[in-house]
Amino acid sequence: MLVPAFALFILPARVSASPSILFLSTQLTPPPEATMMRQTILGDFTPVVDFQPFDRAVYTRKVLELAAHPGVEAVIGGVQEDFLTLYRAGALANVEDIGGELSDRAFLPRFAGRGVFGDDGAFFVPWMQATYLMAANKRALKYLPTGADLRRLTYDELLQWAAAIHQATGKGKLGFPTGPKGLMPRFLQGYLYPSFTGSMTRDFRSPAATDMWMYFRDLWQHVAPSSLIINRMDEALLNGEVWVAWDHSARLLQAFKERPDEFVAFPAPIGPKGRGIISVLTGLGLPKGSPRAPALQLIEYLTRPRVQARTMESVGFLPVVRITDEEKLPKGLKALLQAAVDQLDAPEAILSSVPPLGGDAGRSFDLVYAVAFSRIVLRGRDIASVLARQEEKLLQLNAPDSMSPSELRGH
Repeated sequence: MLVPAFALFILPARVSASPSILFLSTQLTPPPEATMMRQTILGDFTPVVDFQPFDRAVYTRKVLELAAHPGVEAVIGGVQEDFLTLYRAGALANVEDIGGELSDRAFLPRFAGRGVFGDDGAFFVPWMQATYLMAANKRALKYLPTGADLRRLTYDELLQWAAAIHQATGKGKLGFPTGPKGLMPRFLQGYLYPSFTGSMTRDFRSPAATDMWMYFRDLWQHVAPSSLIINRMDEALLNGEVWVAWDHSARLLQAFKERPDEFVAFPAPIGPKGRGIISVLTGLGLPKGSPRAPALQLIEYLTRPRVQARTMESVGFLPVVRITDEEKLPKGLKALLQAAVDQLDAPEAILSSVPPLGGDAGRSFDLVYAVAFSRIVLRGRDIASVLARQEEKLLQLNAPDSMSPSELRGH
């Protein structure tokens, strides 16, 4: 007899030798991270958790299946955009009452009250955050411009700093992850563009954007040539190839774990319009119809400060709750977390999110910025003509600056 595909999907949760909670997630999908989740982060949690990370398309389909066939003990984890998609599909359970059970959690101010869509209530509880930060070897600090403050560094001061290091060492020591698996498009999309134009997409070829690209050409003269093949900056910081770097917090982690006394972390610079940043918030929720008691038990566990500290140390995602000395976060990780908090809470912060296009459309969105960078900065092409051509491609994608504020409160 043929067994329906959905039955195959939920069978382990129903016939397991011991009770288990199904945990579907778009996060921690790389095998090493998934293993850390199962063996380290969830190592002392009971009952058993069946952690299943998937890409967004598969994840969405499976959550919709769970909502259509209620009763499976399940928790779902994803970024805000994942939850917004499921909310629009009517597949989420309201978890506003769970927030009351977590009243002793000191959620960071920026994340308190997140998970609210429209006027219908809360549909996820904050779980982890990720962002992109600056880091520097302490040897570079003596070359800072007079009066510069790392917590309020401007892009003009970054240029002066990089130039002074270059002149003193004879080498470009500024680093960006521009290799084939690096995250350079995020710097252009969420940091440089908003800082100079106020927007990720809206003023793509404005006069302010032209000024931005001219600035970046000047800055690139002081970038380590090896940046073009480097995918993550912690390795380059550790081997001394770069002294000042920008990257994802998780891709700076190893430098601060191995040699915390050698490096400082600090917020991204401030431009003419403010401090453009990307902050990725992940959350925990329930498919509609899922039993609440097991889910609450897992959500309560994952938001404990001690477990949040363990999560940061093992996979690099930053906490969404305050971490105290009692949780014993290592010195280097405290430095990264403090830089993230300073960056996120700054009054001049311009918070952006990458449009949830996914698949080929997501790759095309990144390519718009990567091609503009390659042609303008690396090849010296005419800025206006390059931006005109790339803007056409951007408009074809119909990519908004962020999600609808009427649906996602506090974004």
